[in-house]
Amino acid sequence: MSRFHSIMGRRDFMKALGLGTMGLGAAAVSAPVFHDLDELISSPSATLKQPWYVKNREYGDIGIELDWDLLKPRLGALVPGFSPTWNNAAKEAAIPSFNSAAFDKAVDAKTKELWPDYRPSTRDYAFANACSSAGIGSPFTDGALEGNLFNGSALTRIVKAPTPEELGVPRWEGTPEENQRMVRAALTFIGMGPAVGCAELNTKTKNFFYQNHYPEYVWDDNITETYYSETEKTQYLPSSHRYVVVTNNMGTTELGRRSPSVLTGSRLVNVGAHVETISYSRTQMAKVFFEQFIRGIGYHCFYSHTLQPAAAWAQLSGVGEHARMGSMFVSPIYGCNLRTHMIVYTDLPQAYTPPTDGGVTKFCETCGICSENCPAGAIPPRDIQRNWDNASGQNWGDDIQEGGSQVMWNIPGYKGWRLDMRKCQGCCSCKFSCPFNTLPDSSFLHSVVKATSSTTPIFNSFFREMEGLLHYGKQDKDPESWWNDPNSWFVYGANSKLML
Repeated sequence: MSRFHSIMGRRDFMKALGLGTMGLGAAAVSAPVFHDLDELISSPSATLKQPWYVKNREYGDIGIELDWDLLKPRLGALVPGFSPTWNNAAKEAAIPSFNSAAFDKAVDAKTKELWPDYRPSTRDYAFANACSSAGIGSPFTDGALEGNLFNGSALTRIVKAPTPEELGVPRWEGTPEENQRMVRAALTFIGMGPAVGCAELNTKTKNFFYQNHYPEYVWDDNITETYYSETEKTQYLPSSHRYVVVTNNMGTTELGRRSPSVLTGSRLVNVGAHVETISYSRTQMAKVFFEQFIRGIGYHCFYSHTLQPAAAWAQLSGVGEHARMGSMFVSPIYGCNLRTHMIVYTDLPQAYTPPTDGGVTKFCETCGICSENCPAGAIPPRDIQRNWDNASGQNWGDDIQEGGSQVMWNIPGYKGWRLDMRKCQGCCSCKFSCPFNTLPDSSFLHSVVKATSSTTPIFNSFFREMEGLLHYGKQDKDPESWWNDPNSWFVYGANSKLML
């Protein structure tokens, strides 16, 4: 039973359903009596919802006869699929008519029967093999991968997808626009996107790479694949990989309204693994899949999660815009519902997606809700506007990279907002409180507000006050209520409407 017992009575509840006093008498004849919502939730009728034609059986009755005297625990080693000895050779020995090649032919014949004109393309093969590379039996599933490009031992254990050459099919060739659409489709399938952008790697944007990454890296104009030199302790990166694919996986929506709490993993309650941690695991699986997909269509790519900051590339590719939160970006469409980033450098030609102006940065000038919700006070308050300052109590003039004595907490070179990184503990309360977190096309009002903020910023102060009054961006939901609210349960916490 919830510690926060509801005070809504049955009459109020029926009114909320639209029955009013005229319908109470009729409803009372057939409806069970609930004194409050907690009794309603705990009743049998509040369990799994089924269509009207689905009837309930007695517990234990699964619709077939069972002989409990004959049912015994089986040895796992003898169960087909789990036993290492139950392979194709064993099957052929046990069942003389079994033949894997014949089975493959039968599958092909059935495919041709259903779709006579279908011929698998290079990207079809690449997609299927990429799924296998990130699936059961791959190093990813036993924790071998850490998401770091420079983890050589892990890279050698990946089950690589066959190249077009190895399959005897032509390399995939498409227009930059077709390739961008293909990349977006593949990444959305594996749990990234649909906010997928592409930026250009050039002499300017190379400045976003971290210089102190270990091991050292060197750009090479004469190679097509990255490789690590053990003798030089150096990673060589191909300069030809000038197409930068930028994406994120979708994060929690309803759970965010219950932050900071143990559920969301606030550092304030000493919980190291929060709801964002699982998004890192999902990114690792996506990494394996996408690397092998690119290989399977005849191209190359490299990735390292810690090679670059996320926000810079998100802004360059139009995935998001600069926000008061500083090191985090905000999408004018998805708000802060974009979680762990994946930035891949490839030689697959794609149409570049330009930076956007959806009014986010301008709205942040008069908002400051994220700052008010930051438990640590790490975000610049509402009266601090974009500037060149360090924001972590340091002087750029003492930068150790410029001959000074201090390692800088922040990055110079842009006029904007920065976090006080000494205070930020990663509780994500700022992300969860952003007014742009409304679902795309979720309501007429939200659509109007977003459109107006983008085109007519004079109303931003009014909209900001409206957000505060309506408590849309507040962490005002009891964490315990999530367990009793099926409407808040989404796969990986992401509302499916975000994937449209």
